[in-house]
Amino acid sequence: MKLMAGLVAPSPAWEALLSQEGLPWLHLPSGEEWFDMCSVLIVTRRLEGRDRDHASHFLQRGGPVLGSANHFDGLAKMSSRPL
Repeated sequence: MKLMAGLVAPSPAWEALLSQEGLPWLHLPSGEEWFDMCSVLIVTRRLEGRDRDHASHFLQRGGPVLGSANHFDGLAKMSSRPL
């Protein structure tokens, strides 16, 4: 298994953390399917359009996703609410 974190958008904090821990990462292109490109998806912003479709497909195929609950609202039948 190839371990690779895929960042939906640039994030200096995530990039520093992943580099510090030695986990390879890449910025995901919005025009391509993401599932075969990375082993974990890191969502750093609210998703729209093709990015939203790619993330939804990634989740449906069993891919793990990290990010703020606010970025996942409505994705894969998920919702968030303030505590």
